[in-house]
Amino acid sequence: MLIGSKPSRVRFTVNMTPLIDVVLLIIIFFLYTARFAEVSRTSVDLPDEPGTADATTDPDALLIDVRSDGVFLVNGRDRSLERVLEIVQEQAERAGGPENLRVLLRADRGTAAGPVNNLARQLTRMGVRQWSHATVDRSGRG
Repeated sequence: MLIGSKPSRVRFTVNMTPLIDVVLLIIIFFLYTARFAEVSRTSVDLPDEPGTADATTDPDALLIDVRSDGVFLVNGRDRSLERVLEIVQEQAERAGGPENLRVLLRADRGTAAGPVNNLARQLTRMGVRQWSHATVDRSGRG
């Protein structure tokens, strides 16, 4: 035992490298998933009509595409009308009820009215009131 000596101080250091690595990975993850959501939209030739500009950019809306041959697509995958309605029901439950669910219907301009009208009728029967039909206004009228 040394008399009169100072006790040694233990010095703690924090290595910031792992923290910075984790933060960068999280940023990359969110950038990638945000970009993936944009890429997952199917290319649809929308009707040329005036409409609301914000309807096509609503990130919380359930997106249902209808190709010109009448096939429904949800998340870029072919779905039957029955499966589309099941997905709508699941999303309505997650949203707290069909009145809280927003649906964006993107029908190709060459699509017959039958499949679109049938889906609209089914959405109304299910209680979905917030649905819109996407259009593009190339003329600048609206």
